[in-house]
Order: sequence, then C-alpha cells, then structure tokens
Amino acid sequence: MNGLSEDEKQPDKSTSPRGLLLKTIAVSLVGLLVIGGVILVANDPERNKNYDPVAAEQAIRAVREFNRKKEQETKAGRKPTAELRANAARTLDTGNFKVAVRDLSIIIQHDPNDIDSLLDRAEAYIELGKYENARADCDRVISLNNEIPTAFALRAMARLAVGRIDDVIQDCNRALGLAPNDADAYFTRAEANLVNGQFRAARADGDLALKADPARKAEWYCLQGKVLQASGRNAEAEVQLTLALNEDPELWDALSQRAIARVNLQKFDDALEDCGRVIAIDPEAGEAYAVRAAVYAFTDRPEQALEDIERAVQFRPNDIVVRLYRAAVRFRASQLDKAVLDADFVLERRPNLLPARLFRAMIRLESNNLAEAVSDLDAIIRMAPQFVQAYQIRAECYRRLGRMKDAEKDLQFISRLEEELNNGE
Repeated sequence: MNGLSEDEKQPDKSTSPRGLLLKTIAVSLVGLLVIGGVILVANDPERNKNYDPVAAEQAIRAVREFNRKKEQETKAGRKPTAELRANAARTLDTGNFKVAVRDLSIIIQHDPNDIDSLLDRAEAYIELGKYENARADCDRVISLNNEIPTAFALRAMARLAVGRIDDVIQDCNRALGLAPNDADAYFTRAEANLVNGQFRAARADGDLALKADPARKAEWYCLQGKVLQASGRNAEAEVQLTLALNEDPELWDALSQRAIARVNLQKFDDALEDCGRVIAIDPEAGEAYAVRAAVYAFTDRPEQALEDIERAVQFRPNDIVVRLYRAAVRFRASQLDKAVLDADFVLERRPNLLPARLFRAMIRLESNNLAEAVSDLDAIIRMAPQFVQAYQIRAECYRRLGRMKDAEKDLQFISRLEEELNNGE
C-alpha cells in the first residue's frame, strides 16, 4: 500500500546548491512540523455559524458567575467541584487550552495524584507548545502507574516536538506493548523514524496505524507525503498531501506540509494561500509565518520576509523549526554568518537533530567551508545511513574538492535508495 502511481515516481531534478537548500528546508521541517495538528491549533470555523447574541450574553454571565464561585471556593480551601471538572473538560474539548490548564491545575493542586487531570493537562500543554511541562505531567502519571498507554503516547508526542527521537521510539514501543492497536503511537513512531531518515520503517508504521484505525486515511496520506517530501520528491508529496486534505480539509498538518512542498516546487502563490489558511485559524501560528517568510524570501520580497520571520520568532522564540526558517531567510539574504548562528542555536540544544545538522552543512557548503560541511554530513550518514539529502550535498562537496570518485559513489548510492523506495522495499 504505497498510494503512488507509476507516473508519480520521478524524482525532482534540482541539484544546484540553491535548489538543494529548498529541499533541505523541507527535510528540516519533517518531524518538527509533523505534529502541525498539535502545534497549529485547529479551531473549528463551523462554531461561528448560527450565532445567537442573546444566548451568547447569557452564556457569558453564566461563566462569570461560575468563575466567581470557583474563586470563592479556592480561596476558602475547598476541594474542586464536579462543575469545575466538567468545565475543564469542556474547555479542553473546545480548544481553550489556556483556560483548561488553569482549571486542571486547580484540580491537581488539591489532588496531585489525579491521573485523568494530569493526562488532560499534558495534552493541553502539548497544544500550547509547552512540551517540558507536558513531559513532566506524563512522568508523574507513569510514576503512579506505569501501565497506562496514554501516558507513554503523550510523552512521545512531547519528546518528538523537542527532537528526542530515541526516547520517542522507546515511549511508542512501550505504549504499543500495552495497547497494540494504538494508532496514535504508530503514527508518532512513524514521524520519529522519518526524522531519522528511516523511510521504510516510517511507511510500515503508517500502514500499521491505518490497519488499527481505517478511518484515519487522511493522516496516512499525509505521512506518505512527508516521506516523499523528505526524499526531495516534492511533486509527489504535493499529490499525497492534497489527497489527505480531500479526506479531511481541516488536517492542518497536511496543509502546512503542502505549503512547504509548494515552496520547494516554486508554487509560491499556492504556498502563500496555504499559509494564509493556517494563520486565519491561529493568528499566532509561528510556523505558518515562518513558511510564509521563506516564500517571501525566495520571491525577492526581503522586507516582508524579515517581518514575518521576526513575528514567528516573537511567537516561538525557542522553537527550533522557526529558528531553522530564520536561518533559511538569512541564507537567502546572503547573511551566511547569521544563518549559521541560527543553525548553531538549534544544534546546541539538539546535537543529534539530523535536519539541523544537514542545514548547517548546506550553509557551510555555500560558504565554501567544505571540510566542515563534509564533517557534518559524515556525522549524519553515520546516524542515518538512508538520509538521501546528506549524500546529495556530500557529493557536491566532494565535487568541489575534486574528489570525483567519492562524489560518484554517493550519487550511485542515492540511485539505489530511490529504486528501493520506488519498489516499496
């Protein structure tokens, strides 16, 4: 089950350093924006239909009265009521994650061992991008009961967001040991394998997830698109991501990834449209501003690019995806010294994050620091022997160094990998 027609199995032809940079941007985001459905909160636009101002005013008064009573109870030291628990559940379901965290924290303050509330708060923290807080809540649950698969699955999501890939795989394996049909765990493990360049393992996990839950066809298509995008095959990726959005138009993970594929294909207007749809849903979606900044940069609109990328950094100052995008914008502006600083920022925090190391190698190649670039690429290939872009860029380094035999070896290896992927091996 590979979802690809024979006509779609043609790799992209761009091999120039600038063309490779575009591919590198796509790889940099695989596994980092893979939880776009988590990071880019998808508030449902359907909620705004059938608006009743009288009912809305009554609801506002009811909420104010509820909050007043809750504050009185808290000040008096009374335990949270069932009403407070129900309100926490409602706010979580409706995407009001800040309020959910507030209410759940009151509950947990009175009962630090409330497993359900800890798990709910961990989920809310992930939605808010507070991954260490989420991990801490999951750790607490696991210390209380180490046989709850949801705790391991949520911790895996939090760890995926900060690049702790080996830990992600361990947590997913633990979750699947407790719940063998947990589609979430399969998809999360697939994303981790994708970041590691293990494309066949990623696709196998996607197939297992779909088998466990056939209703998740949209996410399966999305995963196929990411695998293709990571392989530099952006036209095929766009097809798969569009199929995902046909299944579920609100799968913002697919929408954000399609924007990246369209950047790489130089379909800039389409990419801008995808970014705009994400930002309309979440005006603080740092990643969407970052992608749009890259579009502006590559269409020679530097002022708009810099404005958007700084806005992205403002919303997510320590987000490694956003910092990699700023490196890309600076790269485009020929600010190579500043670009490498952003790459260094990421690698100081996540030394084994392959996409960041690949991106730094690309910057070093463009700066003609060829020995340093090869050193980065050698490290990547040791960790992920199937990482196609590493071989592509190293081949270019070898060519510039005059090591033509070594360059040819890397290009031949790329051909074998692409043939294996085409054959679904």
